Amino acid sequence: MTESKLGTFEMWPPGSFEAGAYTTVVFTYTVGEAGLKAGGRLRIGTPNMGWGEPLVLCPNPIEEVVKGSDRRHNPWKPLNTTFQLKTRTNAWIEIWAEERGAYPLKSVADKAGWEWAKRAIHWRWWINSDVELGDFQPGDRIVITYGDTNEHPSGIRVQPYPEEETRPFICLVDVEGNGELREVSGSPIPVEVVGGPPERIMAAAPSILRPGESFEIRASVMDRNLTHPSERYDGPMRFCAQDKTLEVPKKSPVQEGDSRALDGVVAAKPGIGIIRVMTGVDETDTNPVLVVPDKVENLYWGDIHAQCVYHQWKPLEKRGDSTRTPAELHQYAKECSLLDFVANSNSGCPNPRNPGWEETQQAVVDFYEPGRYVTLKSWEWGLGVQGDRCLIYREAEVEPNFPIPGRSDGDPTNAHACLRFCRESQYNIMAINHSFMKYLDWSVFDGDIDRVIEIYSCWGSYESRDDNPLNSKRRPLNQSAMYCFSLGYTPGVIAAGDSHVGYPGRSLMFSDPNWCQNWKAGLAAVYAPELTREAIWDALYDRYCYGTTGARIVLRFHLNEARMGSILEYQPGDDRLCRRNIKITVCGMDYIRRVDVMKNNKLFHSVCPRSDRAEFTVTDELDHVPTTRDWYYVRVFQADNNAAWSSPIWVGAAGVDAPSESLGE
Repeated sequence: MTESKLGTFEMWPPGSFEAGAYTTVVFTYTVGEAGLKAGGRLRIGTPNMGWGEPLVLCPNPIEEVVKGSDRRHNPWKPLNTTFQLKTRTNAWIEIWAEERGAYPLKSVADKAGWEWAKRAIHWRWWINSDVELGDFQPGDRIVITYGDTNEHPSGIRVQPYPEEETRPFICLVDVEGNGELREVSGSPIPVEVVGGPPERIMAAAPSILRPGESFEIRASVMDRNLTHPSERYDGPMRFCAQDKTLEVPKKSPVQEGDSRALDGVVAAKPGIGIIRVMTGVDETDTNPVLVVPDKVENLYWGDIHAQCVYHQWKPLEKRGDSTRTPAELHQYAKECSLLDFVANSNSGCPNPRNPGWEETQQAVVDFYEPGRYVTLKSWEWGLGVQGDRCLIYREAEVEPNFPIPGRSDGDPTNAHACLRFCRESQYNIMAINHSFMKYLDWSVFDGDIDRVIEIYSCWGSYESRDDNPLNSKRRPLNQSAMYCFSLGYTPGVIAAGDSHVGYPGRSLMFSDPNWCQNWKAGLAAVYAPELTREAIWDALYDRYCYGTTGARIVLRFHLNEARMGSILEYQPGDDRLCRRNIKITVCGMDYIRRVDVMKNNKLFHSVCPRSDRAEFTVTDELDHVPTTRDWYYVRVFQADNNAAWSSPIWVGAAGVDAPSESLGE
């Protein structure tokens, strides 16, 4: 059956659309010569789930009671997607919406009539219309208004990031009701999404300095979505210190790509300083700058789980699940979100079917600038029920594609194969687990390779099953970070992006093409002596790191003067075995609701600072010599829902590595 006999599909307006703006889109399906019978179905798919969720008619009584035009919308339910029928028949539709990927369709994509499946693999919103009460005749029309402003004043949101050509809108029809979906004439319709005007500032300063130290401030002006604006901002930019902790020189910043840099700023005296950045379109504050005489190492910020267009490459679509090239990804991280380090961890990138492995590695080489911006060679290994791991290399040699090993007689699971690969590699590789409580089997773990875990990303927080306001998804048993600690494992903690839009360091709610990745992207904070590839890798390996939800919260955590990530072993006669002196300093970016000290997965001590900063000490005195190893970590919760988690510190008697009893998950 030809496409014309199946009908035609039109969409108005055809674009372009402004990213993150609100709009109305009208879809018109005109029934073809084949008609559209009762029991048939019309499907319209959006490019991805970054577009607004279609909220359709929700009948007040249960659907078995009413049919056709007798359905009335539940008046207290939101509605933004409506329909009109242009027909002389009694035919009607029951409209419903779903979020759905079509991965199993790969098996039928080569069958005649199912070629459209190659374009429908990615997750998207589907607006579905099931035909009832009669047959539609040729020439009849089904008109669907997506973003009906009569029902919702704003319409629907366009995906919040630009793309020169999105995945397409798709229209499918099953004219007979036999499950044979076919694409109609006029489909697919790719659209262009463009950036908006310059509107928001991103600004960054070093987080920790010593008195007298000179430094540089950087700022960029982005659009409303913190992506590249439609035109570069060329207006004035001024910097002003909030108090006398920092001294700002009276000169203009220098344009460096998409950012401006002001050097010669000085940490004048101990304290916490903030710089106000002002432009003609917006003004904002930098992150807090902690000025202390006892500064030992620098604090650097980055994302070890960024992804570009080669992430989860799909040969059928000839594109991956993210956007932007490796070079574009690093340009944004360096000049726009102002990160210190990035690892572009595309899933399965070395696979011979992925055309982007060498390009991804070459960008690691090209964008590396010691002292300014560090790139890390990396890729993500999807392991199924064993969870996923990002592999982070200390070296940056460009190598050709290679087959990714799987389970075999010598490796009972994919995770075993992954760890063997890391052990036997000619390179120094660490693995970073990221469990988003979808699946993870912690039983396969190697402490020499699995050095760090990802406690938060745009999937939400994986710290715990209970008392976890930053997780909106399922929370199965034995998959959280707390459970990992309870097994006696000793990984450090970071947070990351895992965002599928190629903009590392951009931290906004509901900014991903996948609805399930609705949380803000996180950041890894690393204490290191210098900004080089080796220093960042070594600090991660040594667990001298922590994670945040994207805010540059300064967190210092010491136990018996040892830094976070330490494993402390004392002889039985050493007083420090039973007397643990804990010191914590927090410089927040908003009012701090509480700072928790966790011991063995249970709250040990909590402070409510009533301020954007906190500094306190607390002592844990044991009344007996322990026979197991305890672990402590710190978590911070701000009023704006940003949070931070430290790497743990483990304490026990020399030669004892059995974990203490876990007190929660």
